[in-house]
Amino acid sequence: MSQTELTPDQNKQLDLWFTYLTPLVAQEHNFTAIRVAARHLAEAILLHTPASADQSTAIRQVWEAVMLANVVIATHPSNGAGG
Repeated sequence: MSQTELTPDQNKQLDLWFTYLTPLVAQEHNFTAIRVAARHLAEAILLHTPASADQSTAIRQVWEAVMLANVVIATHPSNGAGG
């Protein structure tokens, strides 16, 4: 049986997931450090693996990891990690 309405917890989670979170100035360093490290990994994957569907998947998963890390940074602004 399917739901006819979202629960308050479901609404809260969707608001968190689908609301643009403007980065704080203090978070810029963390975003940049992760992007730079991911870029280096992506370059290594492209330089040291044959072009293939698996290579494309590896690059996409590096990108996904960056996006998820950005969410962690943006949704936990007071954790003080790295910056």
